[in-house]
Amino acid sequence: MAGTVSKKRSAPERDGGRETKKAKMDVKPAVHPFFTKGYRPGKQEDEDASGTSFVFCPALGLDKTCLYGVNRSPLRTSKIAAFDLDGTLIKSTIGAGTSKSKSSSSALFEWWHPSVPAKLRGAVEAGYTVVIVSNQGVKPKVLETWRSKVRAIADALPDVSFYIFAATAKDIFRKPLPGIWDAIRRIWGEVQISVDESFFVGDAAGRRYPSKGKKENKDFADSDRKWAANAGLRFSTPEEYFLEKPVYADYVMGGFDAKTFEMALPPAPTMPSPSTLEVIVFAGPPCLGKSSFYRKHFQPRGYVHINQDTLKSRDKCVKKADEALQAGIAVVIDNTNRDKKTRALYVNLAKKHGVSVRCFVFGMGDGEEEQLAKWRKLAEHNNVWRAVVKPYLAAAAEHAKVITKSNDPENTDEKAEKETEKGKETEVTDDTPTHMGERDSGSSSKKADTSTLPSTLDRVKALPPPQQDLIPALVLNKFYADWESPTSKEGFSAVESVMEWSFEGTDKERRVWEMWLT
Repeated sequence: MAGTVSKKRSAPERDGGRETKKAKMDVKPAVHPFFTKGYRPGKQEDEDASGTSFVFCPALGLDKTCLYGVNRSPLRTSKIAAFDLDGTLIKSTIGAGTSKSKSSSSALFEWWHPSVPAKLRGAVEAGYTVVIVSNQGVKPKVLETWRSKVRAIADALPDVSFYIFAATAKDIFRKPLPGIWDAIRRIWGEVQISVDESFFVGDAAGRRYPSKGKKENKDFADSDRKWAANAGLRFSTPEEYFLEKPVYADYVMGGFDAKTFEMALPPAPTMPSPSTLEVIVFAGPPCLGKSSFYRKHFQPRGYVHINQDTLKSRDKCVKKADEALQAGIAVVIDNTNRDKKTRALYVNLAKKHGVSVRCFVFGMGDGEEEQLAKWRKLAEHNNVWRAVVKPYLAAAAEHAKVITKSNDPENTDEKAEKETEKGKETEVTDDTPTHMGERDSGSSSKKADTSTLPSTLDRVKALPPPQQDLIPALVLNKFYADWESPTSKEGFSAVESVMEWSFEGTDKERRVWEMWLT
């Protein structure tokens, strides 16, 4: 396999100031634990010893994984000029034999190009709100140095106000996932963002360059281009925006393009008539609808569901299946069952009880290599959807219900509590549910919000983190490396291939699922 040379362009980023104190929220702990505390007006430590006007606000997310700061009380306008940091605003050494940690180990920085400060000033003067969006997957010690670097950038931009968001974990905030864009829309509140007039500049653009020998020469990633696509923003590279070079058209967006996936409901399996005691073995990678297939076709017929994620061990799966068969109940083994050795446990169990055993193979049929590769990407995409994005949407919807109830004038308990708290320092929250999956109008007649920093941050509500662990890439890779296709020679009376899949959810959820998630 040919090697790869990744290109990480240099870019600038800025920040200064101390972290703010946490604010109270107008949501009781019993309401929902997903939302962290907001910002308390007038209580921020908004200047450090050097007198900079940059502040780090309370980080977003239950685990505070999204750093969030503002420089010089920026206005919230309908036009956003968004920029990546490393490789776009400041130079970066990534891709030149230097690790991410080492590249972030110094608070010193150099502008990606001398024109960067002037271009940022020009954006502000043209009525744009400058927003910096960065992925910073570095260790805590290095992260402190990064904070100092941001402060230094803020000091070097005395006449440029901006927001900055930095994702520090692999969660909803990390590009290309849309968590930060959703946070921006929350903070903007009633000021509608015109996506037609807004734009994003980044160097992770998926560009391909003339190869050097046998090595593939390309950008280190395409997450910036994908993030812009998810937000509906016009995208430019640093060369195109700062140097005004022609658009570079030779690029590729890897990962799973959900909008082009041809969905189809899996056909109903052949069911014995009359009902017969049997063992059904599912086989295939995670996240391809095995459990949904069980719920739709086998659960209504009383088949017992055997799942290692629930039972926690293979031995417990075998034991529960054995007990069900002894009681005269058919079973479905809903695990990945990637090799003959694992499947033999259930084939032998069926022989022990003198019943037939069938196998259903998901996403690993006898299709062309290109088709199987697409199904693998679908599994990776669904892994992120179910572990990160879907819980986020569910938490936001629950929060919206709570807010609706608290705003009900007939809610006498709420009114009494408000009367009790009258005259006291009030807590702050955001009553707007997540905007992900909603359609943008494209333009806005709202005027810029000229409020100061504290009132801007009144609207901030931290966003919920994922509640289900991602399946690590190493685990998925090992599944495919160890995969052995089931055959009738193993003792199955039938081996059926399931190569259809359809999204389950609301229209809003589907619009989010169709975004770039990997």
